[in-house]
Amino acid sequence: MLPDEIISEILSPALNVSNERFAATERISPFATYSVSSSAYLLVCKAWLRVATPLLYRVVVLRSTSQANALEETLQDHPELGRFIKKLRVEGGYGPAMHTILQSAPNIQDLFISLCIWSTDRTAGLRKGLALLNPRRVIIDDPSACDPPHNKQLDTLMQTLWACIRSWDNLKVFSMPYGFGSEEWRSVRARNFISSLEECASVHTIQLTSYFSKFHDFLRLLPSISSLETVEFTDSTLRPAINRIPELKALAQFKPNLVFRPTPSTSTTTKTPTPSQCKPTNPTFIPMSSTSVKTCESIWDRILFFAMSIDYDELSCISTPIYSRRPGILQVCKPFYRIALPHLYHSLHLTPKNAPSIATQLQHHKDNDTLRLGACIHSIRSFHAPTASLLAILSHATNLQFLLVSEWGGEFQRGVESLPFPALHTLILPPYLRDPTPFLLFLKTGGGTLRRLLLPENLDKDTPPILDLCPNLVQLEFRGEYDVSQTAVKNEHRALRRISAMRMSPFVFFLLSFGL
Repeated sequence: MLPDEIISEILSPALNVSNERFAATERISPFATYSVSSSAYLLVCKAWLRVATPLLYRVVVLRSTSQANALEETLQDHPELGRFIKKLRVEGGYGPAMHTILQSAPNIQDLFISLCIWSTDRTAGLRKGLALLNPRRVIIDDPSACDPPHNKQLDTLMQTLWACIRSWDNLKVFSMPYGFGSEEWRSVRARNFISSLEECASVHTIQLTSYFSKFHDFLRLLPSISSLETVEFTDSTLRPAINRIPELKALAQFKPNLVFRPTPSTSTTTKTPTPSQCKPTNPTFIPMSSTSVKTCESIWDRILFFAMSIDYDELSCISTPIYSRRPGILQVCKPFYRIALPHLYHSLHLTPKNAPSIATQLQHHKDNDTLRLGACIHSIRSFHAPTASLLAILSHATNLQFLLVSEWGGEFQRGVESLPFPALHTLILPPYLRDPTPFLLFLKTGGGTLRRLLLPENLDKDTPPILDLCPNLVQLEFRGEYDVSQTAVKNEHRALRRISAMRMSPFVFFLLSFGL
């Protein structure tokens, strides 16, 4: 069994919250994205629970009232955990729970406070708890909007902050975001913080974590802080103006990296090797040369699946070149041709130009026991494809799930009646049908598998109930107005979840071939 010191070294990188992320003040919090909770490491075994608990509570980030309430309950049951909290980031008011949290965490050294407080927030607990702290570093985050919130909860919180700053005798570093923009409220708040810092005898560094659009008058007040040694700026835009004020020039330092913006490299301290440090590459190296052919092809199959897939929810009608680019992948090499060919036929967009050639290819592969291309077809969107070619393609598409057609009737109806579609779950019909009767005949034999159906606009009110022909239908859509009798059922329909009606032009129907 490993000693606790080794386990701690192993878990520290996984549980560490970098200083850049903790102090980030951009509009979208770096903690706003979903990730697996770090507390999962504590569930591995008792040894990890014992070692990782202090590491987990070392940096605490609160982004909601529910998180604050959960932490309050934990600290009430296990008050000893509060001593492990060294850094606390609070992104709101979060009610009375904040008083218990701050009261239980006497060792907080770094405190992040967001002033994005709304009238519905409750800051009484936070205000009571601030007086119990004596942090070494305080980071203030304020909204960058031109019209920030103004309410009683925010005003009382700032009054408490200014009073606490005057009494904190351990405060060494203070960060505030004022500088960008010309709104007067920024200067007013900055002057109030500076006024409080003038009465704080311990602060020696002020960090201005905002880019300056102009020289603000509050900068002239900074030298009046007697204990101040350094004023850190994020850029050198104001250097000429600062140099004209000797007292401010003596304090100013320009640090471009002061604005904490998380990057992919913030979670690691590994130094990128310089070209002179890089080992020479092996020109004879062949990727996956030691891997079995089956494993290698399964990896490429997954890669090519994403490379050749089409997201119809994001595809627009002007993006059709994607169809002409996909065949190029098959020309890379013979293995790519063999692996990528099924993905090419997964989703077909048929036109008068390409439908005949696709039908010919499917006919050539129909007796291929190794690869039946027709079985790879899951989606067909057809716009004025020749009827003979479309029927030939449909005859091979034994696993078809999605079908959109621009015409239905005549030769197509006679041909499609004899074709089985055991997997078809979505059927999109054209806006108008010359004669809806043949389509209804198709529903009697093939409607049992449908889960979504978009009907034409010229469906008669005397049409037999559609729902009785499609017992598994989940979503039924009409174009334009429809009669309630068209949704009548003889037997209870348990699958239906949605009925919708919309007015649609033929051009919109054309767009739906890409976005539906």
